[in-house]
Formats: sequence, structure tokens, C-alpha cells
Amino acid sequence: PLLTSNGKSLGSVSVQSYQPYAFTEQQSGLLGSMAHHIALSVENARLIEQSQRQVEALGSAYNELQLTQMQLVEAERRRAIGDIAAGVAHDFNNLLAAILGAAQMVDFAQNVEQARIEAAVIELAARDASLIVRRIQEFTRARLPQAHSLVDIHELIHSAVELTRPRWREQGRLQGIEIKLLLELAPVQAVLGVAAELREVLVNLIGNAVDAMPEGGQLCFRTWQQGEQVIISVTDTGEGIAPDVLAHIGEPFYSTKGEHGSGLGLAVSQAVIRRHGGQLKLTSEGAGTSVTLTLPASTEPALPVKPINRPRAERHGTILLIEDDLQLRAVLVRMLTGGGYTVVDVPDGPAALHQLTVTSFDLILTDLGLPGISGWDVAAAAHRRYPCLPVLLLTGWGDQIPAGEAALHAVAAVLAKPVEHQLLLDTVGHLIPALVPE
Repeated sequence: PLLTSNGKSLGSVSVQSYQPYAFTEQQSGLLGSMAHHIALSVENARLIEQSQRQVEALGSAYNELQLTQMQLVEAERRRAIGDIAAGVAHDFNNLLAAILGAAQMVDFAQNVEQARIEAAVIELAARDASLIVRRIQEFTRARLPQAHSLVDIHELIHSAVELTRPRWREQGRLQGIEIKLLLELAPVQAVLGVAAELREVLVNLIGNAVDAMPEGGQLCFRTWQQGEQVIISVTDTGEGIAPDVLAHIGEPFYSTKGEHGSGLGLAVSQAVIRRHGGQLKLTSEGAGTSVTLTLPASTEPALPVKPINRPRAERHGTILLIEDDLQLRAVLVRMLTGGGYTVVDVPDGPAALHQLTVTSFDLILTDLGLPGISGWDVAAAAHRRYPCLPVLLLTGWGDQIPAGEAALHAVAAVLAKPVEHQLLLDTVGHLIPALVPE
């Protein structure tokens, strides 16, 4: 018989002979020993197969768990972006109303001074809109791998507050409640980190504080230096957290918001702070909750800003402008011609490449997203024909192009839309220095 270690029969080994008494006792013993080893081999093979199935099942369950975690993290992120988007729509409606109203009032201006006042309103609203877009771009870029740099904590707090202002102020007023903001920011050193990730932590904490104050209250930011540590405290006067609930706060998937929360916001925030070498501590005694972030202060000095050399004489040069947006192209032409440059403007890449064969240029100013071929392709084609011809990229994705990528595409410099008039002229003048006399 083939018997397992616990006596269970797996089968038998049968040896037959037509000769009577054909097998000796020694042969029978050998057969019994063989049957024992065969049984062990079969049992071990079955155990290995069972273990492999269990490993595959565990691997499948682990992969499903990872996928679920990624989906929930992304859902939490989309919820935060959705909250911000609603506020952005509100702010943009206000800004567009100011721009439209001021633009229409230009027709009723009695003199040049009144027209300038209306133009100043339009310019200010456009700057505010540009700042909102930039903050959104920085927020959504938090998931991309980024090198650590010096982060100004006060600037970080102000940007997070402004990014969430429609949530804690405008939405509150819409519901008939008021959340007062208090900033007690003592001088602190910069920290070394990823500003977008740290900003996302503050945005999450502000959202949690607002949710904890359905009847309104006060949200307070405090900063102070403690030795080599920078401390950020975010305190609300909300409902507070019960001790039994507080013990689980920060655990993945544990949420007090029911179906409206994933339970990952604070867990992700803790992971971000740990990656920055810091700690996140949450306390709540009765009413109100306080979250304290401790981050190591940076010992690196801030890098000096290198100013762009401004031309010291009248500007000259011929520029090939490539921009598919008709209105923006017309504005850029007026900016550049007003600065003393001759401009040839085209709407796409093929037309630009044709112009390069018939006209001599001192600079190419191009958008990135163009019909037909991209700005990268235009830059590469121009570099192959004229290696010394500088290319300036002007794009709405300017803040999201990694350092060094422009050089790989033979682009001398990158400016982000919307661009300041003086910055555009300064940059162009910097790229055509040979035309400026000493």
C-alpha cells in the first residue's frame, strides 16, 4: 500500500508473477520500502502543488488589493480636485465678469486715463487668473517624481489657503456659515522637499478642518522654529474627535465621513511627511482638532536669482512667430513689433519650415502644441538647418516641462503662458545679444 505520513492510502503497488513463491522476503521488504518512498513523493508533490496554488491565490489577492488601493487613492485625489475645481469655476466667473465688464467699459471711456483704468482692471484680473491656473498645475503635478528643492513654508501656506479659499470661505457663505482664518506665522527656515506634495498635505488638512466645522468656526495656521525643526500647526474649532475614533485616525481606509470619504487622505499625508523626514501628529481634546507637522529645517542657502541681462540699446532683429491661436498671435505681434523687432507670423509648423527657406531670421518663437507638427519638431528641424538659430518656446505647459528637456530638443529657453510683456522682451533680447551694441 502507498500510505501517507498520517496513514491515508493513496493507492497500492502490485507486482505479479505466474511462478509460485517467486519473491523472497528480502524482495518483499524492498518492495515495501519502495512503496513508502513512492507514497512520500506523491504526498510531497501534492503538497507542493497545493502550496503553489495558495501562492498564486495570495499573489492574485495582493495584486487586487494594490489595484484597489490605487483606485481609492486616485478617487480621494479626484474628490479633492473636484472640490478645488468647483471653487476655481467660481473664481474664474468673477474674473471673467471683471474682464468682460472692463473691456466693454472701454467704449464709454471719456479720455485716455479712463481707458487706462479699465485696462488696468483687465490686466489685474488676467494676472489673478494666471495665478489660479498655476496653482492648479502645481497641485496636479504632485504625483510626478520631482527633485527636492528649498521650500518657503510661509509661501506654501499662503498658496494652500488661496487654493482652497472658495471651499472654506465662498462655499461657507453660500451655506450661511463663516469660517474665519487666522495666520500666526513666526519666522522659520526653509525646508528641503517637494513643494507640490507638501501643498497637497495642507490642502487635505484644510479640507478635513472645513468638514469638521459644519456650523462654522475658526481655522488657525501657526508656524515656529524649534531648534533644527520647523513646526506647522493647523487647528480648527470643530466638533473634535472621540478617543476611540482618534486611535484609528490615519489608518488606511478608516474614515469618519461614510461614503463621502476614502479614509486615505490623512494616511497619504502621513506618508508624504515621513518621506520628508518629518512627523505628523494629530490631537483632539473635547472640541477642536490640531494637526502638527514637524519638518527638518534645511541647512542649504537659497540660490541667488540670476537676472536676465536687459538690452541697453534699441532692439533689432527678425523673429519667426509660430502660434495657432489667431488672437494670441496678433497680441504677440504687437508686443514684439512695439519692442523694435520685425515679425513674420505663421499659424503652424509646415508654414514655419517654409518661411525658413525664404527668409533669414534671428530667432524662432514657437508654441508647443501646433497643428501638423509640434514645436519640438520645428525646433529640431530648424536646428538641423541652422544650428546657431535660437528657439524660444512659449507654451501653456511651460511650468511642467522638466529641466533639461528643452535642451534635448534644441530649445534655448522656455516661457510659460500667459507671459508678461517685459519678460518676453527681456528674454528675446537675451537670446539676440549680438544685435545690441555695447
